[in-house]
Amino acid sequence: MIHKLELETKNFHGSFNNGYEPILTIDSGDSIQLKTLDIQWGYSSSKHEERSIFESREKEEKPGHPIIGPISIRNAKPGMVLEVRVNEVIPGWYGRNWAGGIPSWQNEKLGLIDSERLQVNWELDATPMTGSEIIGNQTFHVGLSPFMGVMGVTPVESGTHSTSPPRYLSLAFCKI
Repeated sequence: MIHKLELETKNFHGSFNNGYEPILTIDSGDSIQLKTLDIQWGYSSSKHEERSIFESREKEEKPGHPIIGPISIRNAKPGMVLEVRVNEVIPGWYGRNWAGGIPSWQNEKLGLIDSERLQVNWELDATPMTGSEIIGNQTFHVGLSPFMGVMGVTPVESGTHSTSPPRYLSLAFCKI
């Protein structure tokens, strides 16, 4: 069976907690079709559509990565192996990344903690799998290698767990 999850606040949370109620229960072998939000909890289907901003249904003080779920698998028990197969990842039309301006291990390594924060807004094309951006007078092009980001299983320990490192979770980071 194929389940389709819509972009609705009731489907998103920004932390892991084994007390969160599942949004969907599936059987082993079922498929799920979904769209994901950007890291700032936004989504736009085209450059002609204004970006919509979503919130976490769990109302965390500082939500982390936007995560869809939880999704329960019928008859799954703690300690069992969970196989998740990502059949296809199709990037949207835009992407962003940042450097500088905030304390992080990446900015520290690059010597950018005290610099102004730089945001790069890429326009993505899923057919040739490229992204492009104009900075100053120069156009930059990059090849795309999309990935799902954070996927995980909440630990047995109760409480709310961050999606950002360092964290203690059973996680799978998918790089396709």
